[in-house]
Amino acid sequence: MARISTDQMASPTDQHNAELTSLIDRLQKSILHVRADRERWLRTSALERAKEEHNLAYARSVLTKLERESMALKAHTLRQEVQSDLNKKREDLEVLMDRLQDLGKMGALQDDVEEDTDSQDEDILGEIIPTPSESMESTSADHSVDPWEQEQEPEHLPEPDLPEPQPAAEEKPTPAPAREPSPTQAATTTSPADTPIPTPPPTSTSQSLRPRRQPSQSARATLLSRSTSSQHAHSATAEALLDRQRAEQDTLVEGILGYASALKDSSQRFNESLEKDRVALERAADSMDRAGTGMESAKRGMGVLTRMTEGKGWWGRMLLFAWVYGLMLGLVLLVFVVPKLRF
Repeated sequence: MARISTDQMASPTDQHNAELTSLIDRLQKSILHVRADRERWLRTSALERAKEEHNLAYARSVLTKLERESMALKAHTLRQEVQSDLNKKREDLEVLMDRLQDLGKMGALQDDVEEDTDSQDEDILGEIIPTPSESMESTSADHSVDPWEQEQEPEHLPEPDLPEPQPAAEEKPTPAPAREPSPTQAATTTSPADTPIPTPPPTSTSQSLRPRRQPSQSARATLLSRSTSSQHAHSATAEALLDRQRAEQDTLVEGILGYASALKDSSQRFNESLEKDRVALERAADSMDRAGTGMESAKRGMGVLTRMTEGKGWWGRMLLFAWVYGLMLGLVLLVFVVPKLRF
């Protein structure tokens, strides 16, 4: 009956331990040993990370409960085995929690990089596509033309050949050269009644149309430079993540080496303390041997004193006993027998 009750008491603890072991294995498969798509999902999904954190919190609560129950075990070896197993599971949970926090930090860093890239793309689009205010200013600037040119628009003027657009540094407008009037033009200018409105030079049209291709080319160059800069930013971000992980790995290696050196120092100190204790034990054993030898000598001395006080040893002791018993017998005869004698 005692065995059955003990098994019934120990079965809930074993069940909780098995449940904790299976939960830790499942968390390791879903957080540590995962595929690339699963890791990307853990980085981007805050809900999935919250769910895994909830599972880790539940595993910690079960582990704390098992640790409290293990303290009540009476068998020393069994308690040590259970506590070592629970300590290993706690270390596994700490590793899982650190990995989940690293994934959250990497996801936040990736979101920041994407926001910066989106803002850069918006800036590029803002430079390429004019805003309503800019378009209104451009249209107002286009419509603010000299009234002399507006009056001359119905006339079909010969359209000059437009040269290729040159760099911005060479696009300074040059004044139109003064053309020598031909004889026919001189004749027309002498008679103001025939042509009251002077004809503007055709070079103004070429000057107004010349810089119109430059914004599209500059915008295209800006877009290409920004796209290359965004690619460089992505590569720099990946390099930064790799450098960060490498730094964390170096930190972990240094911590492990520090722990190993500290463990080595503690073991050396423990060995030194054991040597000191061994020397003290040897001294105590020597002192106990000397005390035993002294007790033996004291015992022999007491025996000698006893023999000296008793007289002649064993034969003298027997004679002493005979005298004592003889005196006792004489007293009895004197008290009980002698009064009855009649002379």
